[in-house]
Amino acid sequence: MPQDYWLTGSQMFHLMHAVSESLAGRLGIVHLLGLSQAEIDGRPNVPFLPAKEVLVPKRKQSEKGSLLEVFSAIHRGGGLSQVGDELAFLRFLTATAARSGKMLQYADLARDIGISQPTAKKWLSLLVSSGLVILVEPWHNNTLTRMIKAPKLYFLDTGLSAYLTRWSTPETLEAGAASGAFFETFVVSEIIKSWYNAGKIPPVFYYRDKDQQEIDLLLEVDGKLYPIEIKKTGNPGKNDIATFRVLEKTGNSIGPGGVVCCATEYLPLDAQNSVIPWWMI
Repeated sequence: MPQDYWLTGSQMFHLMHAVSESLAGRLGIVHLLGLSQAEIDGRPNVPFLPAKEVLVPKRKQSEKGSLLEVFSAIHRGGGLSQVGDELAFLRFLTATAARSGKMLQYADLARDIGISQPTAKKWLSLLVSSGLVILVEPWHNNTLTRMIKAPKLYFLDTGLSAYLTRWSTPETLEAGAASGAFFETFVVSEIIKSWYNAGKIPPVFYYRDKDQQEIDLLLEVDGKLYPIEIKKTGNPGKNDIATFRVLEKTGNSIGPGGVVCCATEYLPLDAQNSVIPWWMI
């Protein structure tokens, strides 16, 4: 009789190195990151899009969350291979956590830790493979020539990131200088989890050009672009979505977008874009 075998574990390096070769064509890999808020709250998992048909049901299923509640979730988090110099690797891990939400520059990262760029690339590859870090690639097409090519780095376990960067409580984290970056990281990680948990590859990108116009997150689904801005504010305005206009030059169809933020209500910003409370992702 046909049978399925499920192999699980907290590390995938040695396991996947052998299994992916010996079971080629007969193996399905499920990416499991830390628990999502939907899983913690017992809500159905739906891949996130800033569209009414996704958000309206989420609003009915979700309980409103406060600013302190989101930073409590951020502070809690989602609860390898031989690296040689463990102390240097710990410094590297801390430096990576401090760069969450920023464009990746291997030279700066290596210089700050006192390691070579090849070593920085090797160690970062370990963090990506372990599910601790994701690199979000910049979106581009042939019609846009002034695009930034560096990926953005996100340290997906915000709890470990808070520990490494020494934020001892949700209250001090929320009041600190890094709160905006932590909030952006939390939102990006939750959106990514919503796709992985549905068995789909997250269609996530970001936009930035040499004129410093930036969109925090772009979801590309069937050739349609859904722009998302992420702000730790309770009252976003139309200025926060002004950069969305740059997408009109791409030739792609533009879907609804929005600002994921700390607002208390799901409200329209204009005919196409919405204010999206964090607890609806």
